[in-house]
Amino acid sequence: KQWYQRRVRGNDFPVEVRTSLCKKVLDNIPSVNYCCLRQIVLFLNKVVSESAANKMTSQNLSIVMGPNLTWGRHTITTLSDVNNINMFCQFLIDNKRLLDRENNTR
Repeated sequence: KQWYQRRVRGNDFPVEVRTSLCKKVLDNIPSVNYCCLRQIVLFLNKVVSESAANKMTSQNLSIVMGPNLTWGRHTITTLSDVNNINMFCQFLIDNKRLLDRENNTR
């Protein structure tokens, strides 16, 4: 399976389990994709830090960016996948520390 096919279901697990699952997904992303994802998530986190002015919360950004970040060349995303994709992206934005080098095996 491709990395983007693995989903972390939002509220199905405690935060510690979601964190562990998210790290496993991140560890399987090709290095180039990981570097791009890291930069995008760091930028989105900065946008969220100004949400009082721009109204873009991590939830709003995940709805807009989630499908774009997990798009696959040979996959079809169904409507039932969208919620999981958005929750995964929101979790990444809210937990940008998961993409820090010291928190990953990269």
